Amino acid sequence: MKDTIVMILIIILSIAIVVGLAVGLVYLIAPPECDAKTANIGYPHRWSFWGGCQISIQDNQWIPLDNYIFNEPKH
Repeated sequence: MKDTIVMILIIILSIAIVVGLAVGLVYLIAPPECDAKTANIGYPHRWSFWGGCQISIQDNQWIPLDNYIFNEPKH
């Protein structure tokens, strides 16, 4: 019985460590990637864990960058 509890605790701790490392990796990679994607579009941008990369095309109205359609200027 005691061995089973120890094994369950080890499994739970292992899962928590893996999830923590994955979240940490997302926080290291995603914000700079968002900065790079929005470098030349001229709108304020931000990144959040739940919202992803977002831009503000109007005051305090944030939309996901992936939902914005860029119209290329015609020459």
